[in-house]
Amino acid sequence: EQGAPFTLNGVNSKYGPQYSGDQPGSGTWNTTLVQSVITQMKGAGGPTQLNTVRVNLDWGMFQYKTTGGSIAIDTAALTELDAVIDTARANGVYVILVPIHLRQPGSACLAGGKPRLLNATFNVPAWAWAKLSPPMTPGSDCANSYPAAFNDKVDDVVAITEARTYLRTLAARYSDFSTTAAANRSKTVVAIDLVNEMPADAANVTAR
Repeated sequence: EQGAPFTLNGVNSKYGPQYSGDQPGSGTWNTTLVQSVITQMKGAGGPTQLNTVRVNLDWGMFQYKTTGGSIAIDTAALTELDAVIDTARANGVYVILVPIHLRQPGSACLAGGKPRLLNATFNVPAWAWAKLSPPMTPGSDCANSYPAAFNDKVDDVVAITEARTYLRTLAARYSDFSTTAAANRSKTVVAIDLVNEMPADAANVTAR
C-alpha cells in the first residue's frame, strides 16, 4: 500500500467455502471451517512469519445452474468469500484467490454430499462441460483419474463466456475501493491466480 516491496510467505488451502445444497437457500456453508484454518495460522505458537494464504475455490460453488436452466453467480457465495477474506485481514493475512481450482475427478464427481459438484470432472462443473461444442457429458469416466477425453478440452472449457463472467466478477469485486469494507478486502486480496495447473492440448483456444 505504501509502494514498498514485501515478501509473501504462506500456505495453500485446498478448499474455499463449500455449499451442501444445490440451489440458494437449500443447504449450508462450511465457511467457519475455512476461517478456522486462517485463524490457526496466526494462533498462539504458530509460525509468525506466515502472512499469506492461497485459497482454492470450487468453480461450481460460485456459479451454478438454476432450476430454470440458466447459469448464475451465487451472491451468497460471494458473501461467504467476503467473510473468509475479512477473517484473513483481521489476522494480518493476505489472500491469493484461485477461482478455478482444477483437480482430479474422484470424489468431486461423486459430489461428496455437494450437489453442485456432481460430475464436476477436473472440478469443472458439469454444466460448463455441456457448453462445449460438441458438449462433453461426464459419465462413468468421471470416476477415473484425468479421463483422456476431457483432458484435451480443459483449456476450451475455461474459455467459455460463463467462465469469463465468473472471473471478471471476482476481479471487479476485489478491486473495489468504493466503501471501506470493499477497500479493505481489495487490499487483502493481493493476487488472483485465475486457473491452477491447467492441462491443454496445444491447439488454439477459441473463446465462446
